Parts: sequence; C-alpha cells; structure tokens
Amino acid sequence: MMNRSASTPAAIEGSEISIAGQDIRPAGLPRPLRETQEVVFPISVKKRGKSTIISEYNPKEYKFRDYSFLDSGSEIEGPILWGFSSDPLHRDSISVGGAGRTHSHSGQHVQVSGICFMEIIKGYIGSPVLTHPQNDLLA
Repeated sequence: MMNRSASTPAAIEGSEISIAGQDIRPAGLPRPLRETQEVVFPISVKKRGKSTIISEYNPKEYKFRDYSFLDSGSEIEGPILWGFSSDPLHRDSISVGGAGRTHSHSGQHVQVSGICFMEIIKGYIGSPVLTHPQNDLLA
C-alpha cells in the first residue's frame, strides 16, 4: 500500500530509497547510530525535496520512527528533508537534471541503499519538527 505525505511528521525507511530535489548534499561527517553504533552517512535536501522507497526492509519493520512509511512506492516531500544511509553518498553519485527540475533550476537525483531513512524537517503543511532527528538518532 503506497503512502504519501507533504506534512510533518512524516518519514520513510527502506533498504533503497530515491532522493530528488535541489541542493542535495552530504550533511556532515559519518556518524554512528545511537542504538546500534552502525556508521551512517547523513544527507540533506534543502529545496523541493522528494524521497521514495524503492526497496522495502526485509523483514518490514520500523527502525527509527513509528510513523515512518515502510511500503515500496511510498514517498514524502517538502522544502527541507534530512536522513541517512549506511552506504556512503558521494558528490559524484548525485545526477543533475530531470527529477526535481523547475523552469529556472536543474534538479538533482540520487539513489542510496543499505539502512535508509529520510524525514521531513519542514513540510509544506504542518509545523517544522521541534527536535532535529540527528539529535535523536545519531550518537
């Protein structure tokens, strides 16, 4: 069952996710997860972000947020997104053009895999999150 949200709170989790928008970039140094100490690579989208689950976790279960969408095809979108993957994101893996494009700005797109999480920090609807997820999830 596909879900979609543009309001906070909303997040997606899966083993592979697609990220599109403008100003996609690594969001700091790799950091360990608070619970498992597994190292993850933070990612931010600062403009017109959209993220979609390509592959679900197996088994399909919540790892980070009990309101996360877990089904393949589910997506979130908003002006500011933040998340991470357990596989590194390299600047040269971000393709420019196509997805996320507007009439005046080319868009960016990247697919990440491993343990993947993406959350709306500021949505088109609803209040911004009070506590940034990096403060809750990363050590």
